[in-house]
Amino acid sequence: MVKAKLFIEFKGLDVESGVEKFLDKLSGDFDQLSIKSKRECTCANGITIESQHQVELGQTIIIINIPKCISGENTGIPGVLNSLFYMSVFSFISKFYILEIDLPDSILATYSGPRFGIDGIRNTSGVLERPILGLILKPRMALNVEAVPLTIKTALSSGIDYIVDDELNTNSNCQPIQNRMSVIQSAIDEYNKEHGTNKFFIANAVAEQEQAIEIIETGLKYNVKGYLLNTITQGFSSAKHIIDYFDGRAFFIINNIGKGIVNRMSDFHVSDAVYCKLNRMIGADGVYTGPSQTDYAFNEAQLDTVLQAMQGDFAHIKESMLVSSGAITTRDIVQNHEELGDDCMLQLGRGLLNSKIGFQKACIKVYSITEAISSSTQRRKVEKNHHMKKESFTKSISQGRISDINSNIYKEYQIIKQLEDQLRLENRVIESEQIKENISQCRIRIEQALLEIDDIKQREQLSEVEHNFWNEDKNKILDYAINNVDKYLSDKEAESLASEILAVLSRIDTKPDMSSIPRFKIESTKAQATNPELNAKDKLKITIPIVPYIFRYEKELSLDMKFSLKHVWSSLINKFK
Repeated sequence: MVKAKLFIEFKGLDVESGVEKFLDKLSGDFDQLSIKSKRECTCANGITIESQHQVELGQTIIIINIPKCISGENTGIPGVLNSLFYMSVFSFISKFYILEIDLPDSILATYSGPRFGIDGIRNTSGVLERPILGLILKPRMALNVEAVPLTIKTALSSGIDYIVDDELNTNSNCQPIQNRMSVIQSAIDEYNKEHGTNKFFIANAVAEQEQAIEIIETGLKYNVKGYLLNTITQGFSSAKHIIDYFDGRAFFIINNIGKGIVNRMSDFHVSDAVYCKLNRMIGADGVYTGPSQTDYAFNEAQLDTVLQAMQGDFAHIKESMLVSSGAITTRDIVQNHEELGDDCMLQLGRGLLNSKIGFQKACIKVYSITEAISSSTQRRKVEKNHHMKKESFTKSISQGRISDINSNIYKEYQIIKQLEDQLRLENRVIESEQIKENISQCRIRIEQALLEIDDIKQREQLSEVEHNFWNEDKNKILDYAINNVDKYLSDKEAESLASEILAVLSRIDTKPDMSSIPRFKIESTKAQATNPELNAKDKLKITIPIVPYIFRYEKELSLDMKFSLKHVWSSLINKFK
């Protein structure tokens, strides 16, 4: 038996009369059946009301039991929705909301649910605690695919965990998805190989069923791990078929384009909680539930039902990620994080790309904010996979300081939230200006705190670099590298490494305290490596021998030069190990 919680407003009828008429219409001619027919019918006594609560005059919330023979139990979600939607057609009903549904085991057993779920996506990304951060590629029209790799590299190196297609950018003549997937995934793969990370791409597969399958098959060949679907436009059955077809070979996020028509507060709608629960049933590893913005916050009671539908106990079905996507800015991150919790995916587009503080700084800020909130609050913690890399250095002192800073950042954001609430209610100009000034001061303190965290983390990385890389037998590695440039490196990779070595060398050449590096060595290397007649690999062979000279003076190197040298050295080790 299917159970549903409904809100109904009756037109020109009190609640008692309205409910009686409602049941009479739903039961149809049941009362006119013969005694034998009633006995043989599995509907028992037909549709029954389990509980009823009057909200206002003519309005009621009822929990209704729908018998198997008309609930669509044998036909899954389509049959259930068909039965529930029929209840809204009567002319004496002016408002009809499907608030919740409770499905029997006979239906749930036919749905596998998410193959990845929360833990699977976390293991895929390597992000085990905080929200997973995504960049939506913009503009959706006339996207310059050739320029995308630079944007991707900047985003991924600044704390973003994945790249996702714009919801409207599927497959068109001017934006063929095969080319887009190839370019984007290649840029991500290159970054992952260089940095040992697990960044990923989510491609848009909202299309006719067979075309969507073709898109995903092509994407898997390029190593694309995630795909967008839409159950409002594609249908629950079609999306389920696609998810079942790939059965764990990819993960799937359901976007909510069309939600404004189907789920938003109108006279006839399905609640977000019901929509999320059905998507979780068919196998959605994540479902769009946002965005939450200062002027468009979640209703707390509704959000609780959505959280329960997505991450509450639900038979054998895994928990799904909540996804907040769209017009989010750095100012909205705290609100989204606090309302959705750690187990969510936050996707930003123009909020990062068009940020007033600059794209890279905006990415770093979003990452730092989520780190701070996750570190300073007690939230659900996913058990770490034992295959993940373990930190080899004790960082108790610096980690303790970072924890203190994170707690302060969190407190500052709580103050901002209170001040913004006051500002909305304040009509006096002087008082409003003072509140704005107080908010501004809070934001300045947050920026300073984030800078301090960044500085601590940079110094941690450098101590790790010095321990892991700078104690190696450098001459052996460099000799091996010189002898194997032609074998292991492409022209593009050789050119990139040679350019980085020369860049470090040029900065050293301008520092008086570094003059003890043989002048002839610097000048000779620069002169030979800039010879236009040499190919990229020969240039690299010339520049590699200068690296040991730079290492001799690593104690005197500035912070930015140390990071440049670290990148060169780690690249050499990764390429030739």
